[in-house]
Amino acid sequence: MQAPLSDLRNRIAGADAQPPQAAGAAAAARSPRTVIRGERSDEEAPRSDGKGVGAFTDFLNVTFRLPEWKDPAAGFFYRLCETVGSSFGVMEDQGRGLHGYRRSFAFARGGARFAFGGQYGTGFLSIPGDGCALVPDWERLVGLLQSELGARITRWDGAVDDFEGAYPVDKAVELYLSGAFNAGGRKPSCDQKGNWVEPDGSGRTFYVGKRQNGKLLRVYEKGK
Repeated sequence: MQAPLSDLRNRIAGADAQPPQAAGAAAAARSPRTVIRGERSDEEAPRSDGKGVGAFTDFLNVTFRLPEWKDPAAGFFYRLCETVGSSFGVMEDQGRGLHGYRRSFAFARGGARFAFGGQYGTGFLSIPGDGCALVPDWERLVGLLQSELGARITRWDGAVDDFEGAYPVDKAVELYLSGAFNAGGRKPSCDQKGNWVEPDGSGRTFYVGKRQNGKLLRVYEKGK
């Protein structure tokens, strides 16, 4: 039996003993986002299978068909809190729609958003970079979204710090010229930023693909 959304919000607020800043800092320490924040760190994101280094998720949007919840807002809030705890804090009705959905809700921390209403009975969850840093256990969240809700990813931004320099920008250019990024026989576009003629230490960036086409790779010399 689902509790009213107001009761669930109060329960989460009461259980959340840490102030937002402290909670956010603690979660960020558990899930370092060295690529986006510009912090130098020797910590990396290990893959769950132990093979190499994984990517940090820095933005995630998913859609999913809503279960038979009497109150979709309370139902989703309850299941999400069971999965990630009080990481995002309380969820408040925004009194307006979002991306074509009639109702939208904002979480107190991390910029996460939930929306539903219309759109063929689906729900929408958006977790931007700040929210991604608050997720305490990605495997549990993936279990909820993928296994239970059958969610479909509509946007995913990932990042990897290459501390060993195994894949520099020059390697990315080499791979591009060899056709390694071709998809379906079509070669994606590329672009460059920085001083490639006479590298001056300020750093170079190489882009493959275009964001508006759904896939973009950016390889850059972060240390510079």
